[in-house]
Amino acid sequence: MRRSRVEIMIDILTVLSFNKLRKTKIMYKVNLSYNLLRECVDLLQKNGLISFHNGYYRITRRGVEALTLYNNLRKYLNTTGLLDSSEGSK
Repeated sequence: MRRSRVEIMIDILTVLSFNKLRKTKIMYKVNLSYNLLRECVDLLQKNGLISFHNGYYRITRRGVEALTLYNNLRKYLNTTGLLDSSEGSK
């Protein structure tokens, strides 16, 4: 099943929440093509969710907050049955 753009961006935020990474490492860890990675990274950066410094990307405080909100909402939707079990399998 294909991931949505939101799921891809959440995956990027998740891998960056553990460590700062170069673009190539993100690409392999999240299993993306370079073009799609570049598009998502640009969008995350424009919205202040990740930053780039000295060749590495890292999650920002705003990115951590967004990731936490997403995970909390997903947990809530799973517990209430509002989220299809296949959607909440992450």
